Amino acid sequence: MEMKSNPETDDYRYFDPKMLRSNDSSVPRNKNPFHEAIVFVVGGGNYIEYQNLVDYIKVQLGHLILSLGGVSFIVQHLS
Repeated sequence: MEMKSNPETDDYRYFDPKMLRSNDSSVPRNKNPFHEAIVFVVGGGNYIEYQNLVDYIKVQLGHLILSLGGVSFIVQHLS
């Protein structure tokens, strides 16, 4: 969520409705950090994946909507 470049995630699809559409093959990326995320885990999610995301949000002080195998949870860290 810090928007740092990482070779493991540089090829991931990036969707930001606030960015203008472009026909260019290079995808513009917003470099500003963000505090809200929507995560979809394809396949049956498990408790360890869920707990890792919850722990990450507690450290980052953000909001997360998580969908694990069709069941949605809203995880919020409130200060």
